[in-house]
Amino acid sequence: MREEDLELDDAIEKFAAQAEISDSALVAFLTNWAAHPDYYTDFTQQVISNLSELNVTLLNKLDLRKRFHLVKALCITVQLAFSMKEWEGMLGRKDGAWYWEKHGLFFSSLHGLIPPLNELQSQIAAIGEGFTGRIICLEGDSERIFLELLHYATRISQLDNHYFVYGGKGAHQNLVLYIKDKNQKGVRVDLAYDGDSNLQVTIPKLQQTVAINSVFRFERDFEAAFPPFVLSPTLTDYLKEHTDKPTQCSVQEVAEMLRDPRPFVKVVQSRFAININKVIFGRLLALEILSLSDKDHRVLHGAGLLTGTELSKFLRWVMGWPQDVSSAENDDGEIMFEVDPLDIDEN
Repeated sequence: MREEDLELDDAIEKFAAQAEISDSALVAFLTNWAAHPDYYTDFTQQVISNLSELNVTLLNKLDLRKRFHLVKALCITVQLAFSMKEWEGMLGRKDGAWYWEKHGLFFSSLHGLIPPLNELQSQIAAIGEGFTGRIICLEGDSERIFLELLHYATRISQLDNHYFVYGGKGAHQNLVLYIKDKNQKGVRVDLAYDGDSNLQVTIPKLQQTVAINSVFRFERDFEAAFPPFVLSPTLTDYLKEHTDKPTQCSVQEVAEMLRDPRPFVKVVQSRFAININKVIFGRLLALEILSLSDKDHRVLHGAGLLTGTELSKFLRWVMGWPQDVSSAENDDGEIMFEVDPLDIDEN
């Protein structure tokens, strides 16, 4: 750490230790420690004024440790605002072609904003409030393509996440270094895993080493989380479009396969003597959910026809919502078609 960074940290510790911090005191501190004394002074003072007025109440409510992180985050934000103002001038100047002459790639040094942005995210994460990045660690590509396609098709903001596929059995050692890196950058990490995975044994040890915000465990695996009335048309489409064994797979037949304790894809492969491409299957599952949402929009929230299913709980976990659907959510809207109760029965 540079000497000036150590000095700033010492100053923040002393400042944050005050019993009560006023708006004017916060403005003075940010001006002395984060603002450039000569350039863009009016702009910087407005930034500081806005940040101080908006955050001084929160600052006084926090404990000493979190106070430090908030003041540090505010200092970084002032410095980033100054850098962005500089880049506004460098990128937008009318004589830019003359000024930069043959140095067309001058903009490539924008990467210098990455370290302070990562540091800002780390400080905000330590406060436990605000907006930070989020990554969901998934066991397979089937889950990833399913969630990504739902987001691309619906633009539901709660599905706009980054996903990291760690690969299932035998690949869990990759998680420690990966999650440690995200922890250091203040990125929120959530993790889903299959019930038949050996990760269940290592999860407690993993959580002692790295910070995982929440964990979702499938009872068996991702594909088996879907109810028969979703799997039936999906499997039928897969068999027709991607194998030489076009077969109409009924809801009752799927329900029977789900009673087999093996992973659902292995059951299907054994039953039809085929190999399943899980990425394609995940895409077809997403398309089937989107088709259902045309008739009952609540399914995209894990409600409506999906209420009570494991898929509902998974979707709502991904969205950061309570996994149990409230009665109010199911009162919002009508099913636009009739479904045979037998088709919805998972058993």
